[in-house]
Amino acid sequence: GKEGGRDCLCGGDLLGERAVALLEAPRRRQEVERVLGLSRKRALELLRRLIREGRVERVGRGAATRYRRR
Repeated sequence: GKEGGRDCLCGGDLLGERAVALLEAPRRRQEVERVLGLSRKRALELLRRLIREGRVERVGRGAATRYRRR
């Protein structure tokens, strides 16, 4: 990511970058929430967007659902 503009999401996607880095290993949504300090709603929105962008994939279903970097 770019240094300098850390507080502003304009242009950079800091949260997305952090999530993708975290998902080097498959993780549950709850882990993403805890590590990134997100609400359930925000975590779901973020993961959905990253999946749509093709940066993350969902593995498994139900209680076994994990998310990981593509």
